Amino acid sequence: MRKSLLVPFVVAALLTGCGDDEPIPDSVGETTLTLPSTAPAAAKPAVTVDQSAAGRTIALDVGQELRVRLPQAVDSDQEWEPVNLDEGILVAEKPVADGGSTVWPLRAVSTGTTTVEFTYGELQEPPARPEGTFLVTVEVS
Repeated sequence: MRKSLLVPFVVAALLTGCGDDEPIPDSVGETTLTLPSTAPAAAKPAVTVDQSAAGRTIALDVGQELRVRLPQAVDSDQEWEPVNLDEGILVAEKPVADGGSTVWPLRAVSTGTTTVEFTYGELQEPPARPEGTFLVTVEVS
């Protein structure tokens, strides 16, 4: 009889002992995160251009900012204004006066190629007789 009592005990001990022997932690332990090897596009510095960039092609990444700096006379009734801005690729933010210049921040929001054009003239929409133009091509990848 002794043998018959021992068999259920051994079977029960084996069944409860099977499985993962590692203890269940009481709290969340370390977590390993894999970070990207390159900086995201938004972390890239802004690209600033002035009139010397007219006619050139500017390369940007999505999220990157293009700052267009154009001269502005404080006492003039004329100013630079963007025209035909493709807001599917670049979105204009509020311009900022900076000394004798105005800076227009343009944020790249999607991939594509677009032309950025500014005209200089009287404060009308659009200037009836622009006295100057500024044009660059922007390629966003």
